[in-house]
Amino acid sequence: MERHIRTASPNARAVHSAARHLDSAEDLIGERERETVRRHAAELTRLDGLPRGYVHGDFQERNWLFDTGPGSLAVVDLERARPHAVVFDIVRLACGPWVGRPDLRAAFFEGYGRELAHKEERSLRCLAALDAVSAISWGVPHHDPETVARGRATLARRERGDAA
Repeated sequence: MERHIRTASPNARAVHSAARHLDSAEDLIGERERETVRRHAAELTRLDGLPRGYVHGDFQERNWLFDTGPGSLAVVDLERARPHAVVFDIVRLACGPWVGRPDLRAAFFEGYGRELAHKEERSLRCLAALDAVSAISWGVPHHDPETVARGRATLARRERGDAA
């Protein structure tokens, strides 16, 4: 089974990981939230064929170094780097600093050189729901209220059908 997981598509691995996080979340989230995660996981399995690249895996502000020179950005904490759908690295941005800040999202995509394709937008919403349950299941036992709050807010947005 473990070998199969390693050779599965990145989306299949993300869904498997979400199932593990749902198990570990036990009483931390309600049945409605669990169903939201399951629904998004099921949709993600139908979204293969996304543009792929080498992703950081934990692309968020705490891993950025800004003093590397004008117009430069360096990143640290690369132990999660791997081949994956490129939209994967956008999840933490969409669920964190971009919430309520369409100007930041627009600036990012201007520098990125393109907007997300429709299938990537759908994938982003699905990955956000999976990331939310991961944040809650990790944040509670690690006493990280900021991570838990991000996860809960993301799940609430996904339940309403709002952006990631």
